[in-house]
Amino acid sequence: MNAMNSGGGDVKGFQALLSENGVIKVCSPNASDYFGKTSGDVEVYYDGVLVSARERKQRPLNLDDVNHGLKKSRENHVPEYLFVISAGIVDGQETAIEDALREHRDEVDSALLDIWKLAVPLAALLNPARRSQFGGKVAQLLRDMRKFESANAAAGLWNRLTS
Repeated sequence: MNAMNSGGGDVKGFQALLSENGVIKVCSPNASDYFGKTSGDVEVYYDGVLVSARERKQRPLNLDDVNHGLKKSRENHVPEYLFVISAGIVDGQETAIEDALREHRDEVDSALLDIWKLAVPLAALLNPARRSQFGGKVAQLLRDMRKFESANAAAGLWNRLTS
């Protein structure tokens, strides 16, 4: 399994290091929204208030995904909703997705984020001390999620990159 496509650990790792005072909650992308009572796969809380949610898609994002995420954001009063993608967008749906995001921009601060394009710039945003913590943070978060194989892959990748 690719360590940067490992069930939320990569996004949570960045988020935890960028939102030092926030509480970050990661849900399995395969968990049902109703069962998990979640707004997104990664949620950011400040003082017990949900201020941001991220929906991770390891398959191509489609318009239904975007409409569902925007609906959850509006219903749960989440002011920011980000769609973190690693496999692109379903062919032919790019314009419809952009239109849906634009239609709700006054209600929800939303964006599409391609993790493959953002990983290096996000790492650069972390200062050297925080950047050195990233690999260990991702591995620990994945272990906390009981994704041991992914945690080992992430730790191995980080050790190869930093040695």
